[in-house]
Amino acid sequence: MGSRRPRGRRCERAESRAEPPEVFGSPLPAHTLVLRFASKRFAAQIERWGTVAGSASVAEAQPEPAADGADPSTSGSGAGRKRSHPEPGSAPDGRPVLRVPVADEAEAEAGRLAIRFAYTGEVQPCSIRQALETLRMSSYLEVEGLGAACAEYISQQLATAVQGSGSGAGPVDPPVLQFYGCSGLWPDCAPDPAFAAVFTSAESALVRHFGDALAALNRRSMRKELYRLPAAGIEVLLESEAFGTNSEDSIPTLLATWMRVNWRRTDAATRRRLSGLMRLAQLSRPTAACLLTPLSVDFEVHGEDHPAGWFPVRAAHGSLVAMYASSTEVQRRFIRKALPFPAWCDMGPRPQCVPAEGLSYEWSIPLESLHARPESAPRGKTGCSPLVLASAA
Repeated sequence: MGSRRPRGRRCERAESRAEPPEVFGSPLPAHTLVLRFASKRFAAQIERWGTVAGSASVAEAQPEPAADGADPSTSGSGAGRKRSHPEPGSAPDGRPVLRVPVADEAEAEAGRLAIRFAYTGEVQPCSIRQALETLRMSSYLEVEGLGAACAEYISQQLATAVQGSGSGAGPVDPPVLQFYGCSGLWPDCAPDPAFAAVFTSAESALVRHFGDALAALNRRSMRKELYRLPAAGIEVLLESEAFGTNSEDSIPTLLATWMRVNWRRTDAATRRRLSGLMRLAQLSRPTAACLLTPLSVDFEVHGEDHPAGWFPVRAAHGSLVAMYASSTEVQRRFIRKALPFPAWCDMGPRPQCVPAEGLSYEWSIPLESLHARPESAPRGKTGCSPLVLASAA
């Protein structure tokens, strides 16, 4: 296997000595007749080489030269990635060598799957991550049909996981969590129609998996899964009309729980987008009074770039939201224009997740932990964190 490409100045010195490229794995024997018609990228390399159709060639996977000095192995996303377009080389016997720039062994394996697809018309990735890697490679090599095949594989994996979703009991993450765990490998902003369908399937599967806000907050295994979701996954849950709750009061608790762990993984625009999905006009009066007032103070005092100011609500916004439900239609139109996010005035309730017989969750804490927390608190401060209880009715 090839080693990683040197970084920084060491890399510049290596390039200046024109060292031969490092290769991941052994070169793959291939046929120009197959590669020419399977991949526009290979066809261009073959055309530059001037080979005769039907002669043999060799495909190599070499570390990808980084764009603007960045190490490609540190990039988790295909967005904005610039690949080099290496010229074909030659084998000792004079046959052409077609090179595919890659960042690591995972991309090299995706390249092998792409070449296998060129021969068989089938793709058999071993995981959703590998399917996404192969999809990205298909975009670079311009292999017709491979992207659709990868999208179909992912859709099938999501569909087969419908049964048992929400259990959170297996040692391996369900396919939908694998998919959202690889958000850095998703295609760029304008996916093809085949992958747009994958997103739709994944969104439905994610909502089915978590089910409702109370389950996500009160089941320990699900809460851990919630922590690992990227912002895109949280956005899907908050936007969905199928994501249940007992009342809107639990939705800010859900977002605050996720934000406490993931604030550093977000920027101000992401936090505004997620906060803008709250239906604040539906908050109960106690929750609105106890929640919006301190959040508005933190936002105005600390600003949106401080962890305490994560929720972009001002004191005036809180007052308008509090009076929205009891206002006349004329007043409501004024309030809607004054508030920064339309969803804050959305009076459409989310699905009710509490059955008529009620719902209960067990919660416990070791007595030693309960005693240890106040003793470890700084002098003059309590050692207790605020406990948010969601009503079951």
